[in-house]
Formats: sequence, structure tokens, C-alpha cells
Amino acid sequence: MKQFKALLIKEWHTHKFNFLIPSFVLGAFLVLATLISIYGRIRYGGSVLTFGTEGEFNAVMVLRNLHYVLAAIVGYFGLATSLQLTDTLLNSDYQKKCEIMHHSQPVSLVKMLAAKFVFSVPMVLVQYLILTVISSLILSAVSAYFGFNSWGIGLKAALSPFFLIFIATMVLSSLVSLFASVFRKQSTLKLILTLILIEALRLVLMRVWGAPEIFSPLSYYVKTFTMPFEAISFQGAQASLVLENAFNQKNLISLAVSVLMYIAGYFFYKRRELS
Repeated sequence: MKQFKALLIKEWHTHKFNFLIPSFVLGAFLVLATLISIYGRIRYGGSVLTFGTEGEFNAVMVLRNLHYVLAAIVGYFGLATSLQLTDTLLNSDYQKKCEIMHHSQPVSLVKMLAAKFVFSVPMVLVQYLILTVISSLILSAVSAYFGFNSWGIGLKAALSPFFLIFIATMVLSSLVSLFASVFRKQSTLKLILTLILIEALRLVLMRVWGAPEIFSPLSYYVKTFTMPFEAISFQGAQASLVLENAFNQKNLISLAVSVLMYIAGYFFYKRRELS
């Protein structure tokens, strides 16, 4: 356990700036929004929000969607950070020419890769949850200023996309991890080119030779990436419907496949030559 903790601390000290990018972005956004609000208050004075006649404005649905969208945006920054860290953690030692030194430590490869996974996925998701709660509370305070109480529905809506973000992070990071384990340089570029090539071959087979509908990896991963925002159409992003959509059979299969891809990445990483 001490070894694993030491590995996590090592990853933190080495990659903490990249890890904290979602926090930096959210902090900069809040500062900018505050400055704009102060300027608007000084320049134009206070104003009262109006939403037309009664029945034209569904405050609950609008506020729920606002909280959900803000949480999803924060989640996408977390997802991008996770993907970037996954590639960096696996190949930064090679690029810095210290791969042999780090692998000569009296630590098993399983522990090393497990620490990299925990740092790039679960810990990023924990950061995302913290930032989501903070941003939801701030948005609730702003809405309360205008007379709308959204503390309860805000937190519920803000936390509801977590499982969709979790699934998207696992599926996409496992793919990035597999390619980063195989290719030490420009693995992300090679991943994108591979998906585009497969898509081109799929279209050729379907249109030239009249092959039946063939599974599209590119469309699958794009749909996985956009999945959290698709849930907004579920009657104002209701938490129960979002959770029901998150744990359908298709997503559970996707999670199982992502675990297999992590395992495959481990065997590729284990067999590559150190330098």
C-alpha cells in the first residue's frame, strides 16, 4: 500500500499542472463571469428578469438544464484531461529518456500501471465531482438572487450526468490507453488516423461492393463522447431518466469492452522494449 501511495504522489508531483486544468478553467470562467457581472451592474444598473406571462416559463426545467449543462461542460474538461493524462503517463518516461530508471524500481508493473490508471481516471472523476458541486452551488446562489430556489434540483441535476461522464471516460480512455501502450510517439494522431481509415474502408465496402450495414467505430466513439449532452432531451434532464439511460445494456457492454482494452494495453505495454 505504501508503494502504491508513493507512486500516486510521484504522478501528482510530475503531472499536477495537467491534472488541475479543469480547476484552472472553471476558476478562470468564474472570475471572468464575476468581472462581467460587476461591469454590467456598474454600467447598466440592476434589472429585473421577466419571463412573459404565467405558464410561458418553466423555471424548474430551465434551472435543471442549466445545472446539467454546466456539470456536463465541467465533465468534458475532466474527460479531456483524463485522455491527455492517459497518453502522457504511459509515454512521458520514454520521451524524457528515464524509462529504464523508473522501471528498475522494486515495484511490480501492475502497481505502476494501476497508479497511472487511478491518477488519470478515478482521481480526475473525483475532481470533476468536487468542481460540479461547487459550480452548482454558485449557480444556485445566483438564481436565488433573482428569486428562484434551485439548491435541491440544482445539485440533483448537476450530479446526474456523472455516470454518463464516467462511461464516456472509461470507454475513450481505454482506447487511448491501448494505442499509447502500442505506440510511444503520436499515439493520439495514430488513433484518429486509424479510426478514419476504418471508416473509409467501411464506406467502400458498403457502397462499392454492396456489403450490409457494418459497425462504425468512429460513429460509436463520437456518440459515446456526445452521450452526456444527449440526455438533456430527457424531459429536462431528469435524474431518473439519465440514470436509466446510463445503465442500459449497451453501456454495460461498452464498460466490459473497455476493461478488456485496458487488459490488452497492459500486455502490449509489458512486452515493449525499454529504452
